Amino acid sequence: MEKLNQEQMQVITNEVIKSLNREKHKQVLNEKDYRLRNTQILIREYPKLKAHAKSQPEKFVNDDEYEMLTGVKIKDHELAKYHVKTEHLMEYVDLILSAYKSWCLGGDENDKRRWWLLYDSYLSNNRLGLQEQTRKWNIDKSTVSRERTKAIQDLSVMLFGVAGLADFLKEWVA
Repeated sequence: MEKLNQEQMQVITNEVIKSLNREKHKQVLNEKDYRLRNTQILIREYPKLKAHAKSQPEKFVNDDEYEMLTGVKIKDHELAKYHVKTEHLMEYVDLILSAYKSWCLGGDENDKRRWWLLYDSYLSNNRLGLQEQTRKWNIDKSTVSRERTKAIQDLSVMLFGVAGLADFLKEWVA
């Protein structure tokens, strides 16, 4: 077996470092996408989550009924535990949405429009689609999409703090 010389060892080491850096970069991108998707899903499903938080499912299905209906045995108060988690999450989301609304409505016309685009798209009882918003605001559909994306990014920063800011810092600087 032949020994590697110093130059060969350096080449191999550099390639390993490059590979590790690529993997780390992929992991960071995946975490960014995951948080962004979480925010998008959270906002898209906001009305359903709010309805769930207002309901009291633990009063309607006990553990035995749940097992009979689903075939899955759950521990005592499992449904109530998820309900309580949803209630706490929605309280936090409402707090963030309230702060975001105040921030946007205190800003310029673009900030105000961004809030109302987000509200009409996801939070209102009478959601407006892309075409309806383009007519309402007299803007192009690409502007609607871009502003909704920006609102989701803003909310991600507010929901996730520094981790959310790091995800979008490159986009804001560019």
